[in-house]
Amino acid sequence: MVIASDPALVGCAYGFPAERDGRWWQGFNGQVPRELEELTASGRVFVVAELMVLPAHRRGHVATRLQETLLIRSNATAVVTLVETANGAALSAVRAWGWQLTGRLRRSDDGEPELEAWSRELAH
Repeated sequence: MVIASDPALVGCAYGFPAERDGRWWQGFNGQVPRELEELTASGRVFVVAELMVLPAHRRGHVATRLQETLLIRSNATAVVTLVETANGAALSAVRAWGWQLTGRLRRSDDGEPELEAWSRELAH
């Protein structure tokens, strides 16, 4: 987890290594890309679980710095995250950061938002 402050808390990002058993990919619609499956099995995939910035501090590159700081500490080869398809700001951010659409997750019919999986390789 990393935080941003000014001096009060203005944002945070956190994540975790994906479980090697592939549990993170359950519900994936279609075939998980082979490379990501292999990297997951070898413990080389990091999941960005959440990235939040208070509205008054958005558009100031806080999210970019949080994301970069979180990922530089990881020794993973690839990073993945889930984004709600209705969250235009988050989709614009991941595209700008060089993430690629990896696929969608099947959702139940209980009104949960539709999710897309995004990923990118990490340069170390």
